[in-house]
Amino acid sequence: MNAGFPKKLCERLVKDFLDVWILKKLSNGHPLSGNDIIAFLHYEFGLLISPGTVYSTLYSLERESFVEGASSERKRFYVLTEKGRAAIEATVNDRTQILRFLAELLKPNRTFLRSQSP
Repeated sequence: MNAGFPKKLCERLVKDFLDVWILKKLSNGHPLSGNDIIAFLHYEFGLLISPGTVYSTLYSLERESFVEGASSERKRFYVLTEKGRAAIEATVNDRTQILRFLAELLKPNRTFLRSQSP
């Protein structure tokens, strides 16, 4: 994480896009546990995300059939499903539009006007 980047903003973005980050991380084909995800988030962003946040996101992704979980000994490992792979590929393909939207959102002196009905 860039030293000049506000840590609170980074944490907010990671939490808001946690589902996308998990799908992207699983797209390499390696199963991950919730603890693995927590460790990666700490390593990559210097953030300690609560297990409750990570596991609720994993359960939500599993309910929506984006990931599939399987228990092994005392851990539950998650893998990407075909639906999850299609979702993350679509997101990656749309990244230019996402970045353009964020750039527009963060423009200096940007004013947002509510559209008025005729």
